[in-house]
Amino acid sequence: MFSEIMFIELSNKLVFFKISFFVILIFFISSCDGLVEKSPARVALEGYLKNLKNADYETAYEYYSEENKSNCPVKQFKKNADDVQEMIDQSRLIFKSEKKVGEKIKINFLIQFDDTDIDLFDNAIVDPYLDSETANLVSENSEWKLDNMIWPIHWCDTGENNP
Repeated sequence: MFSEIMFIELSNKLVFFKISFFVILIFFISSCDGLVEKSPARVALEGYLKNLKNADYETAYEYYSEENKSNCPVKQFKKNADDVQEMIDQSRLIFKSEKKVGEKIKINFLIQFDDTDIDLFDNAIVDPYLDSETANLVSENSEWKLDNMIWPIHWCDTGENNP
């Protein structure tokens, strides 16, 4: 009889421990969601890239800084984006890191291509599997703007000899 009471008491303690552990685990996991909140700069970069993916070039262009816009007119930006739309459609971007350097935010990300849908002999693709890129963002009028030309539009030929 005594052993049965001890077994029930021990069993109840074990159940209580398991339930307590589960509740604490849920609380911990739910509180961690707030820790991985995206920065406003990262949200801006994702907005730029999503608009490119959706072929909304006008809106994507609005994420450019004034300096970037002065180096690349919207008409040329739209033409360049349209020229690489198939590559954009077949890509997947993976966030890597973010850090503040002076007044800029540098965001590193990986570019992965779906090699089943891309012509591996296309000269525009050096490594169809993985590449990396760094976006520099600056704050202009309380909004984060892209301050360098990044994949998939690395260049903007305005009639001069630009690479």
